Amino acid sequence: RRQKNGERWEIVPETDARQRVLGVSDSLVATVKQTFGDVPLTLLAGDRAAVGELRDIKAAGYPDFIGMAGLHALFHTPEDSAALTGPEALEPVMRAFAATLREIVEKHHRAD
Repeated sequence: RRQKNGERWEIVPETDARQRVLGVSDSLVATVKQTFGDVPLTLLAGDRAAVGELRDIKAAGYPDFIGMAGLHALFHTPEDSAALTGPEALEPVMRAFAATLREIVEKHHRAD
């Protein structure tokens, strides 16, 4: 998360789970509870998760969907920059996404 120190924004190592939202289809809840188990986040599933672009994916009939939104104070502002994040915050999320995608692919291969 970020906090203001005088006129500057700084990274604080802890992640506020309320500001990281993972939206998934009902079919992926069990998978993401396992693959994202160590990632601080707020999980939304099914209709509650189908917001923004995920709404279109769900409406198109895809059985599996997953997406993430971050709600930090600098999101889409001129002060937001790559300097305000780093591997400590991003690597666990990317590893969890990769593990989830592997599970989805394996599930579909088993179904064939």
